[in-house]
Parts: sequence; structure tokens; C-alpha cells
Amino acid sequence: APPGPLSAPGEAPTGLEALFSVVNDPSEADPGRLEAVVSSLRFLLGLRVVSGEDAGVFRTGIGRCLFRLGREEEAEPELESALELGAGGPFHRGWVHLRLGNIADLRGDGEAATAHYRAVVECAGSSPAAASRANRFLVRPYRGYGVDG
Repeated sequence: APPGPLSAPGEAPTGLEALFSVVNDPSEADPGRLEAVVSSLRFLLGLRVVSGEDAGVFRTGIGRCLFRLGREEEAEPELESALELGAGGPFHRGWVHLRLGNIADLRGDGEAATAHYRAVVECAGSSPAAASRANRFLVRPYRGYGVDG
């Protein structure tokens, strides 16, 4: 298992609940913890213990952590892979589209950003928080994590 704050030396990660509590906590900004989650999720994917839609959830987690670390170029293919794998249902797909829209905005690709934000808003089952942010970014483009969310 990869070393890090979420695993003891020589032991497997402390569990998926611990990993995804970091992924799902938008206030979690500790680079060491985020890196440990990315490493642990990649390790588990490498073992091929998950596949299909579940692998999409893992890719979503990796992408969300990389996004928070400011590594958008690395986050984008993870998030795109998550969509291809199913991303764990409409709730997760909404967050994936939101972050892909943010990445497109940062790159200056307003057309792609708009398409991703509309996908969030139009997806039944999207997180209300993700839909609210997407609506906001349709009006005012995303400019950076911590600036507007």
C-alpha cells in the first residue's frame, strides 16, 4: 500500500470511507492528505479490485483531488475517464461535468465550459450544490479554486 497519512506503514489504506471522506470534503486542502488519497485510489485501481462504474467513482475521486491541488491538466483525463466509465451515477457525473467546465474556463474555452455547465444543470439527479455553481459559472466564468469554488 502507498505510504501516507491514510495508511499505516505496511498496511492497506484505512478504508474507502476514509479515502472518500477526504474526496467529498470540499474544505479539505491539505496537500499531503490529497496526495495520499490520489496515491491510494490509483493503487487500488492498479490492483483491478474495481471496474466499470465503481472505477468511474475512483477516477472521479482522483480528479477531484488533483483539481484541488491545482493540477488541472492531470485532473482532466481522470475526470473524462470517469465519465466514460459511468462516474457512479448522475450525482457524480454532475460534479465531474462541473470540474471539467471549470478546467475549460481556466483554459479559456468558453464553449466547452458552457457545454459542461449545461450538462450539470440539465442532468436529473445532479447535486443541487453542483447545479447552483454551474448556473453561476454560466453567468460568470470560473476563475480559480478558492476564488469562486
